[in-house]
Amino acid sequence: QALLPIMSLPGDPHRGDSLSTFYTPLYLPMGDGRPDPQVVCQSARAARRAPWHLAEVRCWPMDPDSPAMEAIEAGFRQAGWWVDRYFCFGNWYQQVTQGAYAEYFAQRPSQTRNTVTRSAKKLTKMDGYRQVILRDPGEALEQGILEFVEVYNKSWKRPEPFPEFIPELCRRSARAGMLRLGLIHVEGRPVAAQLWLVHQHKAHIVKLAYDQGFDKASAGSVLTAALMAHVIDTDRVTEIDYLIGDDAYKRHWMGQRRERWGLVA
Repeated sequence: QALLPIMSLPGDPHRGDSLSTFYTPLYLPMGDGRPDPQVVCQSARAARRAPWHLAEVRCWPMDPDSPAMEAIEAGFRQAGWWVDRYFCFGNWYQQVTQGAYAEYFAQRPSQTRNTVTRSAKKLTKMDGYRQVILRDPGEALEQGILEFVEVYNKSWKRPEPFPEFIPELCRRSARAGMLRLGLIHVEGRPVAAQLWLVHQHKAHIVKLAYDQGFDKASAGSVLTAALMAHVIDTDRVTEIDYLIGDDAYKRHWMGQRRERWGLVA
């Protein structure tokens, strides 16, 4: 009926953790429908007796309103486990009308609209201005990945702890038809880069960065607007998701917020 992937953590064999990392925006059981709390209860009892001998289980990050989280919580309680919830992060998102980017953009704060309009005009007058959105595997994508990494390393972001993760995510997503890798070039070099994924009529904003040397040009905002237009008018998505965190800039582009919580038993 459902599979709940749990992994053992090094140095703590009696703790089970959901198959999640700091890249994970949402954790759910694999399968269709709502897990049966009775089945979860039987599994929770068996986990205590098995050679693994679990003493603690954590599932995160989850939708606190989802039937899956309620079923897992109820099942562990029935098995005699102590269960509690804890806050993970805020999640900003926006429901949109397919093919209606103009309507979406008109609803953004006036400061955001003015910044994008003014900066786009300024950028197009710069030498070597070029904007691309890469979707398919191939040489162009490999070059785009190198440019994304170049921009990321010149941004305010901390270095990636697993440097091969994002490049491989781009390649696999391109093969699956999900990738939208946006880049802006000025003066012969990339100055802004963003990684988006599109799946099941939803656009997920995974990573963004810009060269701090071009901070005043607002190339990041211009690229965000371009990708918004692409996913709304071309991909015809119904929802755009900024995934993890309550960063202030997300409020300029998103009008709705929900939370992700964890479950500890």
